[in-house]
Amino acid sequence: MSGTCRGISKQIILQRQMPFVRVELWDELFAQSNENAEYWDGVTHVVSTIPPDKSSGADPVLQYVFNSPLLSDKDQMKWIGYIGTTSVYGDHGGQFVTEDSKLLARGNVRKEVDLAWQKLAVEEKYPVHVFRCGGIYGPGRSMLDAVLRKENDNETASQKAR
Repeated sequence: MSGTCRGISKQIILQRQMPFVRVELWDELFAQSNENAEYWDGVTHVVSTIPPDKSSGADPVLQYVFNSPLLSDKDQMKWIGYIGTTSVYGDHGGQFVTEDSKLLARGNVRKEVDLAWQKLAVEEKYPVHVFRCGGIYGPGRSMLDAVLRKENDNETASQKAR
């Protein structure tokens, strides 16, 4: 079993927490992606949580793995999970949103990536399962964090007014 992360400190923490998992640095592993094709030999299951690249907007896993010659046998893939964000749904005017709802986000890079994963399933026949999770914005950036900040700001303002 193996996985990737982007930082050395994260790699060390993950390796300590899960000594049975080989943790690789993504950027080092795919800097010379064609030289690392053997990494994918025998891989049958993938879970991707990597956000789109900030500069290009591309999904690194799609770009370096599924849209490249790295997989010599695409039939080896038994299950692929992509964990995206609920922001792809955009504004539905307060209506309920389900997995069947249209993706209305405008100019949303994550929406384009989400659609690219769906295309991989439909057109390329990969066994892709798309999951959308709210609050995957990084430490301190979820909606719950925003509510807590607002409450703290209101308390501070109230204390200053006294």
